[in-house]
Amino acid sequence: MDISFKIDVFKGSLTCQCKYEKCDICTSHFYLNRDFTVKSIKADDRYFSTSSSLVKLDVLEGYLVRKFEIPKFSHTLIIEFEGYLTGDTGCCPYVKETINEDFTFIRWETFCYPMFIEDTQDSLFKYLTVSGYADISVEVPYGYKTIASEKLTSKKENIFYFNDHKAAKYNFNCAIAKYKELILPTGIFYLLNGSFDSDMLIEVMDFTSKYMNSHFGYRDIKSNTKYVSIPDGYGSFTCEENDTIFIQQSTFSSKKNMNQIIHEFTHLGWNAKAEGTVSRSRFFDEAFTSYYEMRIMNALEGKEYYLDLYSKTWNEQMNSGKYKEIPIHKFGEYEYGDLSYTAGAICLYELTNIISETIFDNITTQFLNEFKNKATTFEDFCNFYINKAKNDKKESVKKLFDDWIYSCEGFKKYIKITYIPR
Repeated sequence: MDISFKIDVFKGSLTCQCKYEKCDICTSHFYLNRDFTVKSIKADDRYFSTSSSLVKLDVLEGYLVRKFEIPKFSHTLIIEFEGYLTGDTGCCPYVKETINEDFTFIRWETFCYPMFIEDTQDSLFKYLTVSGYADISVEVPYGYKTIASEKLTSKKENIFYFNDHKAAKYNFNCAIAKYKELILPTGIFYLLNGSFDSDMLIEVMDFTSKYMNSHFGYRDIKSNTKYVSIPDGYGSFTCEENDTIFIQQSTFSSKKNMNQIIHEFTHLGWNAKAEGTVSRSRFFDEAFTSYYEMRIMNALEGKEYYLDLYSKTWNEQMNSGKYKEIPIHKFGEYEYGDLSYTAGAICLYELTNIISETIFDNITTQFLNEFKNKATTFEDFCNFYINKAKNDKKESVKKLFDDWIYSCEGFKKYIKITYIPR
C-alpha cells in the first residue's frame, strides 16, 4: 500500500495517489471524505467509473461520506483524488480536519484517504488494529513540518516519508505547520505560536511520571515521545503504538490547563486492553485516565475540585437530551463512551472511597498487569476487584458494582435530571 499526499496549505487543497495490491483490499467498496473528487480509478491496466453515492455511516453516528464500488482486479488498484478541506466535514465536534496556511490536520476519522470497511463497529475496529505494509509520503511547502502518528523514516527536501514498508496501522494522522521543535527530558515538543514555560512543563511532566510509576506500576515512557500542539477545538488524542500525542495548544498556557497533557500522557501506559463493545464503552481507557487526571491534578494543586467538575459535566451531559440513563456496562452498546469521562471516573472514585487509595492503587497495578495483553470485560473487572478487596469490604465493593456497573442506582447521588423530552 502506497499513499502519497501533496498538500497546498495556501489553497487549502490536497491531491493524493493511493496504490494497493490485491492483498490490501478487504471489501468490494471504499469510503472517502465527501469533500473530495476522485479523478481516476485504475484496476490493473483499465480505468473504471468514478461515480459514487453519498451515504451515512451508522458506525460513526451517521457521518456522511462518499462510497465507491471497486472493480474486480488481479494485481493493482490505483486511486487518485483531490479536493479542499474546509473543516466542515469532521465526523464530530472534536474530530475534524483542515488545510490552511497556519495549521493543517489530516485524520483517518474524517476519511481523508480511502477506507476499506464494512459499516459496522467491529469491522471498523478490526480494520484499524490489524497492521499492514505501507509507504506514506506527505509533500508540503518549504518551511513546514509534518508530524505524524507513524514513524518518520526519512525526509527529502519538503517530502516526509513514513513507514518504509514496515508494519503500519491504517489509522494515519498528521499535523502540518511551521512548528517550533523543543527537546526536553520528557519528550520532543512541537509547538505552534505562543508563549511557553518549559520549566513548568518539566515540573508537571516529571511529577506526573513519578506519580503514575509509584502508584500504578512502572512504565518506561520513551524520552523521544512526540507531543504535537494542535489548535483548541480539535480534540487531544494519543497514538500509543507510536508514542505520539496530539495535544491542544491551551494545555501549555498554565499549570491548571496541564490536565490535558496529563490525561493524554497516562494513556501511554496505564490502560487495560479491551475489545469490541467493551472497548467502545471507553471505561477501560477514558474512565481510568480521567480518574488518574483527577488524582494528579488534585495532588498538584493541593485541593480537590475535580469531583465537582466531573459531576457538573455529567449533569450537563445527562440533561442535554442526548443520553438515556443506562448502566455503565451498556455504554458501548449505546455508543455512550463520552459518559465514561465523567460517570466512569466517578465510579472509580467511589470505589476508592470504599477500599482506600492504597488498596485501590495496589489492585489497579495488578489489574493493569493482568490485562495488559489480553482483553478484559466488565465481569473480569468486577470479579478482580471484589476478590482482591479485603474481606470486610467485599460486599460493599460488590454493591458498588451492582449500583454503578450493572444498574443506575448509584447515579442518584450525583445526577439531577431536569431535561424533559418533547
